[in-house]
Amino acid sequence: MALKKLKVAVAGDIGCYTLGALQPLNALDTCICMGASIGNAIGLSRVNGYEKGTVAVIGDSTFLHSGITGLLDATYNGSNVTVIILDNRATAMTGGQEHPGTGRTLMGGEAGKVDLPELCRALGVKRVKEIDPYDYDLCLKTVEEEMAADEPSVIITNRPCVLMPKRIMDEPYVVDPEHCNGCSACFRISCPAIAASDETNKAGNPKAVIDETLCTGCTLCAQICPEEAIVLKSQMVGV
Repeated sequence: MALKKLKVAVAGDIGCYTLGALQPLNALDTCICMGASIGNAIGLSRVNGYEKGTVAVIGDSTFLHSGITGLLDATYNGSNVTVIILDNRATAMTGGQEHPGTGRTLMGGEAGKVDLPELCRALGVKRVKEIDPYDYDLCLKTVEEEMAADEPSVIITNRPCVLMPKRIMDEPYVVDPEHCNGCSACFRISCPAIAASDETNKAGNPKAVIDETLCTGCTLCAQICPEEAIVLKSQMVGV
């Protein structure tokens, strides 16, 4: 959502986040092969018009598999790129397997755990920030700050994959139909838990409804709702 709002060039990679190329997000401009996002971003940063607006997105598993050399190349050549490592602590796209950053082997045994921030610094990156990707305003601010820096930078998000059984279930959100005005802002975040309800506004546009069994309580829809019509389920009790 933040990358779409900022209208930056986004070099994508192989992973669940590749779905960001589809509507309604439309927030991915390239997807070539595993590990190519950082190299593509380096190339885009050399093109007139993209010098201050090139971002690479890559998952933690993909980064450890084939993205490290790309980041090393970025620091070696002083490329003005912002790399966002989407650290969900799993090889999520193919089923949630362990990897060198999880602290466990594929067989479930204990293993060394790569420290992603320290690894990036060891590769020569001076600007490394860790953020909560569920904080929309913080994401906007951080991406803008890092893109403005005249050097390579890395942003690491720190939420686990919501499809893993070990995830923590937060309280679900619901839509207050009395306050929902059918503006469709929440439809544009591509959340599978949000759908059109049978109720409509005066213009005939559908209001929103949230499937509580799919909602993970990430808060993003509540953050962007202009009418504050999306609230925690417990706040609707007695309303």
